[in-house]
Amino acid sequence: MNHNRKKTQANMLTFFSELNSQSVVSVEMAESDRLLYIRFENGMHLLVVLYGSAANVMLVQGKIVEEAFKNPDRYTGSDEPLPRPPSVLTVTPTGDIIRDILKVNPLLPRTFLKDLPLLKMAGSAGNYEIHALAQQLNDILLHRFEPGLNPDGNFNPWPGDILPETGKEVFESTNKAVRTAWYSRVKTERFNRKFSPILKLVTRANEKYKGRMNASENVEKSQARILQNEHYGHLLMANLHIHPDNPGTITVADLFSGGEVTIQLQPDLTMAENAAYYYEKARKGKKSARVAQENRGEIVQKAHMAEQLLKSLYVLAQQRDPETLEKWIDQNRDAFRILGLNEKEIDGKVFPFRRIQIGKYDIWIGKSAAGNDELLRASHKEDVWMHARGVSGSHLIIRMNRSTAYPDHAVLENAARVAAWLSKARTTGLAPVIYAKRKHVRKPKGAAPGLALVDREQVLLVEPAPPESGQES
Repeated sequence: MNHNRKKTQANMLTFFSELNSQSVVSVEMAESDRLLYIRFENGMHLLVVLYGSAANVMLVQGKIVEEAFKNPDRYTGSDEPLPRPPSVLTVTPTGDIIRDILKVNPLLPRTFLKDLPLLKMAGSAGNYEIHALAQQLNDILLHRFEPGLNPDGNFNPWPGDILPETGKEVFESTNKAVRTAWYSRVKTERFNRKFSPILKLVTRANEKYKGRMNASENVEKSQARILQNEHYGHLLMANLHIHPDNPGTITVADLFSGGEVTIQLQPDLTMAENAAYYYEKARKGKKSARVAQENRGEIVQKAHMAEQLLKSLYVLAQQRDPETLEKWIDQNRDAFRILGLNEKEIDGKVFPFRRIQIGKYDIWIGKSAAGNDELLRASHKEDVWMHARGVSGSHLIIRMNRSTAYPDHAVLENAARVAAWLSKARTTGLAPVIYAKRKHVRKPKGAAPGLALVDREQVLLVEPAPPESGQES
């Protein structure tokens, strides 16, 4: 017995043996049918008929079927199936040239059509011109495809004579262009995550110190307001016996400069309290004016510093390089401290959600509509999500440390009370609060910030209550 004899494999058929060791030369798709052609170096090709009841794979020599995967008796020796001839579509122009062209050839990439000068010059193209443009664009993409990236990182498949773009980087293959674009996008997102909060902080500081500088320049106007407020206080004190007909104003004789003067009153206050109101305004005005005068040099210095930081940030915004941004942060830490900027926010170390503790559970609470969306992204699928039903408010997450169970009912109820308190249901006696596992909550594509859809929701009816003292972490 020959134990080395190769065993026959059961349940196996051999097809298309003529293609053994043959290399693929090209792969093509029929223009107007779902037929795929895989051509080999020996001149034969595989015809793949996609979809439908007649789906099949055939080996073709010339135009004759040599072998078929399905129904070989029917197809072997016959002519290969031909693709359907392209149908001629009559297009009624809509005035939107891109929309009209896509009716003729829906496979053209809409994203890459909008900036083409060729289409902008087309104007009111008729049916014939629309077909000609669609064919021209198709031919360009088939035979003159030029994968590249624009300076803004967007993909650009057009040769320079079709879409002139200064600074376009051309690649030898689409894969390389896409890979480079992906790395560029990741780098840009890294930059934006760090850059956006810094820009917000520096812009706020710039506006703050500019405002203070302008206030210190308006000392004369401030002095006039201070004197007027003191003047009104004196006049009201001199006329405490008068009961004005109109609770919002009073007209009295001006004991200091003659004539009459009309003074605005706070309707809910007495005459004496209104006098005190004007004296307090005068006192605060004097204090502000004194501080502005004393600190003017410091304010001007800080305003200039904030302005310079903002200008340098605009330069960084053009470069979009996270490493350069990190160096800029390190170089300007002294300026951040002088301007009173929060370095934890600059370094991205501020926790993005409000955090409390209920029992052994860590609770995360969104701070805004956008924060609610971020909360949804940051939470685990087994966490418990809560929100007051039918009103706007903060989303709340009970962190479950990957446990598939729910917390005790007392924990759920306490968390629901907080969720109701942090919503527009705060003033109601009882509020319904929905909850579900995070995996049953989703954000619809394109929905407004803070909007979420919930499946398998459960409801608790609770009295709204703020977090207890000691719960804040």
